[in-house]
Amino acid sequence: MGAVFIKNQEIIAEDYHRKFGEPHAERRAIQLSPSVDFKDCEVFVSLEPCCHHGKTPPCADLLIDKKVRNVNVSTIDPNPIIHGKGMQKLVDAGITTAVGLQSSIGEVILAPFKITNLTKRPYVILKWAQSMDGFIARHGNQTKISNPFSDRIVHKWRSEVDAIMVGTNTAMIDNPKLSTRLVPGEDPIRVVIDKKHRIPH
Repeated sequence: MGAVFIKNQEIIAEDYHRKFGEPHAERRAIQLSPSVDFKDCEVFVSLEPCCHHGKTPPCADLLIDKKVRNVNVSTIDPNPIIHGKGMQKLVDAGITTAVGLQSSIGEVILAPFKITNLTKRPYVILKWAQSMDGFIARHGNQTKISNPFSDRIVHKWRSEVDAIMVGTNTAMIDNPKLSTRLVPGEDPIRVVIDKKHRIPH
Protein backbone atom coordinates (compact mmCIF):
# COMPACT_ATOMS: atom_id res chain seq x y z
CA MET A 1 0.00 0.00 0.00
CA GLY A 2 1.32 3.44 -0.89
CA ALA A 3 0.85 7.10 -0.01
CA VAL A 4 1.69 10.32 -1.85
CA PHE A 5 1.50 13.81 -0.30
CA ILE A 6 1.07 16.79 -2.65
CA LYS A 7 1.28 20.50 -1.87
CA ASN A 8 1.28 23.37 -4.37
CA GLN A 9 1.13 20.76 -7.15
CA GLU A 10 4.40 19.19 -6.03
CA ILE A 11 5.07 15.84 -4.34
CA ILE A 12 6.41 16.62 -0.88
CA ALA A 13 6.52 13.06 0.48
CA GLU A 14 5.77 9.51 -0.62
CA ASP A 15 6.37 5.96 0.53
CA TYR A 16 4.78 2.53 0.89
CA HIS A 17 4.09 -0.08 3.55
CA ARG A 18 7.08 -2.36 3.29
CA LYS A 19 6.40 -5.18 5.70
CA PHE A 20 3.78 -6.45 8.16
CA GLY A 21 4.35 -4.84 11.54
CA GLU A 22 6.30 -1.89 10.14
CA PRO A 23 4.92 1.67 9.76
CA HIS A 24 2.16 2.11 7.21
CA ALA A 25 2.71 4.16 4.05
CA GLU A 26 1.37 7.44 5.46
CA ARG A 27 3.49 7.23 8.59
CA ARG A 28 6.65 6.23 6.71
CA ALA A 29 6.29 9.12 4.27
CA ILE A 30 5.87 11.60 7.11
CA GLN A 31 8.72 10.10 9.17
CA LEU A 32 11.08 10.33 6.20
CA SER A 33 10.23 14.04 5.71
CA PRO A 34 10.65 15.57 9.19
CA SER A 35 11.18 19.14 7.96
CA VAL A 36 8.09 19.22 5.71
CA ASP A 37 4.96 21.18 6.65
CA PHE A 38 2.02 18.89 5.78
CA LYS A 39 -0.68 21.42 6.64
CA ASP A 40 -3.27 21.81 3.86
CA CYS A 41 -1.64 19.20 1.64
CA GLU A 42 -3.50 16.63 -0.43
CA VAL A 43 -2.99 12.92 0.28
CA PHE A 44 -3.43 10.03 -2.16
CA VAL A 45 -3.46 6.53 -0.64
CA SER A 46 -4.22 3.10 -2.05
CA LEU A 47 -5.92 1.88 1.15
CA GLU A 48 -8.12 3.64 3.69
CA PRO A 49 -6.03 5.07 6.57
CA CYS A 50 -6.28 2.86 9.66
CA CYS A 51 -8.08 4.13 12.75
CA HIS A 52 -7.07 1.70 15.49
CA HIS A 53 -4.01 0.85 17.54
CA GLY A 54 -2.52 -2.37 16.14
CA LYS A 55 1.14 -3.01 15.36
CA THR A 56 1.36 0.74 14.67
CA PRO A 57 -0.64 3.82 15.81
CA PRO A 58 -3.63 5.01 13.71
CA CYS A 59 -2.72 6.72 10.43
CA ALA A 60 -6.02 8.62 10.42
CA ASP A 61 -5.01 10.32 13.70
CA LEU A 62 -1.62 11.21 12.22
CA LEU A 63 -3.20 12.83 9.15
CA ILE A 64 -5.56 14.79 11.39
CA ASP A 65 -2.64 15.88 13.57
CA LYS A 66 -0.73 17.07 10.47
CA LYS A 67 -3.81 19.08 9.37
CA VAL A 68 -3.93 17.73 5.82
CA ARG A 69 -6.64 19.26 3.61
CA ASN A 70 -8.05 16.22 1.85
CA VAL A 71 -7.49 12.49 1.51
CA ASN A 72 -8.14 10.51 -1.68
CA VAL A 73 -8.45 6.75 -1.28
CA SER A 74 -8.53 3.98 -3.84
CA THR A 75 -10.08 1.26 -1.67
CA ILE A 76 -11.87 1.01 1.67
CA ASP A 77 -10.11 -1.34 4.09
CA PRO A 78 -11.88 -4.76 4.12
CA ASN A 79 -10.85 -5.35 7.73
CA PRO A 80 -14.08 -4.98 9.77
CA ILE A 81 -12.13 -3.22 12.54
CA ILE A 82 -11.42 -0.36 10.10
CA HIS A 83 -13.93 -0.68 7.24
CA GLY A 84 -15.12 2.91 6.64
CA LYS A 85 -14.26 4.07 10.15
CA GLY A 86 -10.94 5.60 9.12
CA MET A 87 -12.67 7.72 6.48
CA GLN A 88 -15.39 8.74 8.91
CA LYS A 89 -12.78 9.84 11.43
CA LEU A 90 -11.20 12.08 8.80
CA VAL A 91 -14.59 13.53 7.81
CA ASP A 92 -15.44 14.21 11.48
CA ALA A 93 -12.16 16.14 11.75
CA GLY A 94 -13.16 18.37 8.81
CA ILE A 95 -10.94 16.72 6.20
CA THR A 96 -12.40 16.34 2.71
CA THR A 97 -12.35 12.73 1.51
CA ALA A 98 -12.92 10.82 -1.72
CA VAL A 99 -13.08 7.07 -2.34
CA GLY A 100 -12.61 5.15 -5.60
CA LEU A 101 -9.49 6.80 -7.00
CA GLN A 102 -8.16 4.46 -9.72
CA SER A 103 -10.22 1.73 -8.06
CA SER A 104 -9.64 -0.91 -10.75
CA ILE A 105 -5.86 -0.60 -10.29
CA GLY A 106 -6.29 -0.48 -6.53
CA GLU A 107 -8.24 -3.75 -6.59
CA VAL A 108 -5.36 -5.49 -8.37
CA ILE A 109 -2.68 -4.06 -6.06
CA LEU A 110 -4.66 -4.87 -2.92
CA ALA A 111 -5.90 -8.34 -3.99
CA PRO A 112 -3.50 -10.29 -1.70
CA PHE A 113 -4.39 -8.10 1.28
CA LYS A 114 -8.14 -8.34 0.61
CA ILE A 115 -8.16 -12.11 0.09
CA THR A 116 -6.21 -12.68 3.30
CA ASN A 117 -8.59 -10.45 5.28
CA LEU A 118 -11.87 -11.66 3.79
CA THR A 119 -11.20 -15.39 3.38
CA LYS A 120 -8.55 -15.98 6.08
CA ARG A 121 -6.38 -17.85 3.58
CA PRO A 122 -3.21 -16.94 1.69
CA TYR A 123 -3.26 -15.28 -1.73
CA VAL A 124 -2.07 -17.95 -4.18
CA ILE A 125 -0.42 -17.52 -7.59
CA LEU A 126 -0.42 -20.65 -9.74
CA LYS A 127 2.38 -20.62 -12.33
CA TRP A 128 3.41 -23.17 -14.93
CA ALA A 129 4.91 -23.24 -18.43
CA GLN A 130 3.54 -25.60 -21.09
CA SER A 131 4.12 -26.41 -24.74
CA MET A 132 1.51 -25.57 -27.37
CA ASP A 133 0.36 -29.20 -27.38
CA GLY A 134 -0.28 -29.11 -23.64
CA PHE A 135 2.82 -30.67 -22.05
CA ILE A 136 4.86 -29.24 -19.18
CA ALA A 137 7.91 -31.52 -19.56
CA ARG A 138 9.25 -34.70 -21.10
CA HIS A 139 8.74 -37.58 -18.68
CA GLY A 140 11.62 -37.70 -16.23
CA ASN A 141 13.69 -35.06 -18.01
CA GLN A 142 14.39 -31.39 -17.36
CA THR A 143 12.64 -29.39 -20.09
CA LYS A 144 13.01 -25.65 -20.62
CA ILE A 145 9.80 -24.14 -22.01
CA SER A 146 9.71 -20.60 -20.59
CA ASN A 147 11.85 -17.77 -21.99
CA PRO A 148 14.11 -15.13 -20.38
CA PHE A 149 11.28 -12.58 -20.25
CA SER A 150 8.89 -14.91 -18.42
CA ASP A 151 11.76 -15.99 -16.14
CA ARG A 152 12.17 -12.38 -14.99
CA ILE A 153 8.43 -12.06 -14.36
CA VAL A 154 8.50 -15.22 -12.23
CA HIS A 155 11.48 -13.94 -10.23
CA LYS A 156 9.62 -10.67 -9.67
CA TRP A 157 6.63 -12.64 -8.34
CA ARG A 158 8.97 -14.58 -6.07
CA SER A 159 10.25 -11.31 -4.61
CA GLU A 160 6.65 -10.33 -3.74
CA VAL A 161 5.49 -13.49 -1.96
CA ASP A 162 6.25 -15.15 1.36
CA ALA A 163 6.71 -18.70 0.08
CA ILE A 164 7.01 -20.78 -3.10
CA MET A 165 5.91 -24.40 -3.30
CA VAL A 166 6.89 -27.15 -5.75
CA GLY A 167 6.20 -30.86 -5.98
CA THR A 168 8.48 -33.87 -5.63
CA ASN A 169 9.19 -34.35 -9.34
CA THR A 170 10.08 -30.69 -9.87
CA ALA A 171 12.47 -30.82 -6.92
CA MET A 172 14.12 -34.07 -8.02
CA ILE A 173 14.37 -33.40 -11.77
CA ASP A 174 14.93 -29.64 -11.93
CA ASN A 175 16.47 -29.08 -8.47
CA PRO A 176 15.41 -25.40 -8.71
CA LYS A 177 16.98 -22.71 -6.55
CA LEU A 178 13.58 -20.96 -6.22
CA SER A 179 15.45 -17.69 -5.65
CA THR A 180 15.06 -14.11 -6.87
CA ARG A 181 18.47 -14.03 -8.53
CA LEU A 182 17.19 -12.25 -11.67
CA VAL A 183 15.63 -9.32 -9.78
CA PRO A 184 16.29 -7.40 -6.54
CA GLY A 185 14.41 -8.76 -3.54
CA GLU A 186 14.32 -11.37 -0.81
CA ASP A 187 14.08 -15.07 -1.62
CA PRO A 188 10.77 -16.64 -0.56
CA ILE A 189 10.58 -19.55 1.87
CA ARG A 190 10.91 -22.81 -0.09
CA VAL A 191 8.19 -25.40 0.44
CA VAL A 192 8.27 -28.89 -1.10
CA ILE A 193 5.52 -31.50 -1.19
CA ASP A 194 7.10 -34.93 -0.77
CA LYS A 195 4.54 -37.40 0.58
CA LYS A 196 6.78 -40.47 0.17
CA HIS A 197 10.06 -38.84 1.25
CA ARG A 198 11.78 -39.45 -2.06
CA ILE A 199 13.82 -36.23 -2.22
CA PRO A 200 17.45 -36.68 -1.08
CA HIS A 201 18.63 -34.33 1.65
